[in-house]
Amino acid sequence: MDKQVTTAMTAGAAETNGIACFRLPIEEHLARSPKRHNHVMNVDTVIKAIALFVQYGDWQRALDGAIPVKKQ
Repeated sequence: MDKQVTTAMTAGAAETNGIACFRLPIEEHLARSPKRHNHVMNVDTVIKAIALFVQYGDWQRALDGAIPVKKQ
């Protein structure tokens, strides 16, 4: 299993190719413990969060529904 995370790799590729790229408003909508600053999510979780946002129009509700409780 690959545990390596390359920061901003996708964002850099998007910028190079003129594709708009945005971050999810995780910091603004999820309370995190001071020790945990890892906001890395798998693709399935990101897609679920976006789909829930489209459905509800509310990032708080979308992120609460997409991110497992143990990671909140």
